[in-house]
Amino acid sequence: MAQIQIRPYRPSDKGRLGAIHDAARKAELCLAGLEDAFLPFSQAAEREDFFQYPHIEVAVADGQVQGFIAYTDEEIAWLYVAPWMACRGIGRALIRRALESEPGIGAIEVLWGNEPAKKLYESFGFYVREVEEGVMPGNETFHVRVWCMSR
Repeated sequence: MAQIQIRPYRPSDKGRLGAIHDAARKAELCLAGLEDAFLPFSQAAEREDFFQYPHIEVAVADGQVQGFIAYTDEEIAWLYVAPWMACRGIGRALIRRALESEPGIGAIEVLWGNEPAKKLYESFGFYVREVEEGVMPGNETFHVRVWCMSR
């Protein structure tokens, strides 16, 4: 397993975040049966005010950014890991950092069907509080179902 360093986002990371998001988001949407809802990072970040989150951190392994997380004092909003680096502890390291930084984080929404993400959050004490249906944030033409998780 590669050594993982967590550090704050830098503007020079933006292109790498785009590549990671776009690859991982396609896989996530496939699990939810929502492949047509894909938007590239450049559009999704703008529509969802990604760069307004108070905490944006990246995971560096093998000499480059391999994942990222954006969160507030209440919720984890974005977590993406390069699919080619999955199951190497990167997502776990990012979540651990977020929970250490903001112990009050108690909410996450996970797309219905994304069992790997759901299981990862459950390993940190999150549980499914309810299932909600509505429109996809940032791409409101698509109907989604999410697991609302708390801890």
